[in-house]
Amino acid sequence: MKEARRVISYATVSLVIYCVVSAMMYVQTNVSLASAEVWEHLGIALVLFLAMAIISSLDMRISVYVTIFVMLIFTLALLGAFIEVNYHSNTGMVVKTIVDALSLVGLIINIICVTAAVKMRARQSNFRIRRK
Repeated sequence: MKEARRVISYATVSLVIYCVVSAMMYVQTNVSLASAEVWEHLGIALVLFLAMAIISSLDMRISVYVTIFVMLIFTLALLGAFIEVNYHSNTGMVVKTIVDALSLVGLIINIICVTAAVKMRARQSNFRIRRK
């Protein structure tokens, strides 16, 4: 259970970073944060996170794969934001720095989260092997 809490905490931080970076990217393109497009996007991220958190808290064997899938989606979005801001955007230096810093921190958190999920899976496998 200790590993599941660790995975869920890292994933929560990753979700917050993902939502902040996504909101900043929408603001850059002059899309209102109250628009349906933004809420659908953030809603899908929240549903994926909740599914991953529930499966991890139930200590199911598939939790590592769901965690990797969700973290992969968050990682690709953060990499996309990093590339978009640095190479295809005319935004100010402050916004670029904030998005870059958040993206890099988010990528590191995602790697740590996946590592914690793999450790949780290893513990599950070791426990089942010892029990037999």
